[in-house]
Amino acid sequence: MWSPREKAQPNDASETPSVASPPPVSTPTDAKHEAGGNPLASPKAAGATPNGGIFNSFSKMLFGGEGEEAGMPEPNGAPPADPHAFITSSPRRSPAPPAFGAGAHGGASTPGTPLSVHVMGDGSPPAQTAMSPRTGSLLDTIFSPVFNSIFGSQKAPAAGPAGAGGASAVDKHDGADGGSEGGVAATVQPPRETRDAAAQRAAAAAAAAAAQAAAAAAAADAAAEADAEAAEAASEQQSAQRRAEAYAADEFDPYAFIKSLPPLPPLEQRPIVLPKKTRGSPALSLVLDLDETLLHSSIVPLAQYDIVFPVHFNNANYQVYVRKRPHLDYFMAKVASLFEVIVFTASQRVYADRLLSIIDPGRKCVRHRLFRDSCVLVDGNYLKDLSVLGRELPKTMIIDNSPQAFGYQLDNGIPIESWFDDPHDRELLKMIPFLESLLETDDVRPHIRAKFELHKLVQGAPRAGRR
Repeated sequence: MWSPREKAQPNDASETPSVASPPPVSTPTDAKHEAGGNPLASPKAAGATPNGGIFNSFSKMLFGGEGEEAGMPEPNGAPPADPHAFITSSPRRSPAPPAFGAGAHGGASTPGTPLSVHVMGDGSPPAQTAMSPRTGSLLDTIFSPVFNSIFGSQKAPAAGPAGAGGASAVDKHDGADGGSEGGVAATVQPPRETRDAAAQRAAAAAAAAAAQAAAAAAAADAAAEADAEAAEAASEQQSAQRRAEAYAADEFDPYAFIKSLPPLPPLEQRPIVLPKKTRGSPALSLVLDLDETLLHSSIVPLAQYDIVFPVHFNNANYQVYVRKRPHLDYFMAKVASLFEVIVFTASQRVYADRLLSIIDPGRKCVRHRLFRDSCVLVDGNYLKDLSVLGRELPKTMIIDNSPQAFGYQLDNGIPIESWFDDPHDRELLKMIPFLESLLETDDVRPHIRAKFELHKLVQGAPRAGRR
């Protein structure tokens, strides 16, 4: 009834898109350095012919001896751089790795093999066991380099229309140097105020582009998150469908198992395990299963749990993590005021007795506790024969998530869905009105039979070992 498979959730870190800074502006000197050139090349290195006299001396003084280059030195290179189970639990109805120790009251019957009954007791043999895309800055392309002409003299821009030749006065030289009109045009720098305004507009445009890029990245992240949530929901739906299909195709059919049960040994071979009722005891006795009926336990750490306690079993120490079924405390207090409450579990005493002392200190709710050694072992399944309680069967009922557990007294059994971790479960609350309706009856069995109709499921099931 317990399963080591638990799920638990990682937090995804979001990344904020960044705007790339504008690249450094390269000067002609920088370009020469990057290309390996010499910013102060000698006339000889530049292909000039050395002359004698004062010009040759002046050249040597500036650029060094003949054949000598005064370039920048080359940069230096970079340096090389199974123990036996003590918790009897029901497996989840989905493919899973084997649970620790025995499964849900045992396994399925072997085809063609008759079922055998073993009464547990003292001396009995042991049980069978996305990163955001890089955003390029608009500053990379919004400016073009400005080159000044080195020929002639610049003239201020003239007001008025262009000359008869189709060009303004600033586009032409006076012709004195070259003897003709139409020399090389000079590039005129705009006023400083104009350049500052252009820079401000460019910065504003870059900021707006960065904001748009950030908004686009945020929208992409939100869309990706929505897609991930949709995929997770679809995966969960598929998982639920697989669990339903696995349940339908499960090889172990509890009702087929009940249909094939062998007769019980005579009552004198099965000792009564409870003391007689006292005069002030409630008229009806309510037997409760423990694991997956009232709570879920695991020796695998759970992400969320209500109780944790150590257990020493088979020369090994374990930490047991326990989740209580929703509304357990209210349910236990309620039924304890109406019935003689008995917990009957197929789990080992070393675990279950200590757990019950934690959830019910002082035995205020549970009057009696029964464990695996009071069960009947049938083909690897631990069954709870209610006749060993010494209580009148018309006044006794049992709630268990495994129907085969009360297979010998089917009309006394109230099935309940197995619980593992659903925080919205309300099955215990749903039980209370029906239990209260039984208080005034002389025999609970006809009411349970009519309510749940388990006998029809047994009648329609095949014999164990036949599918």
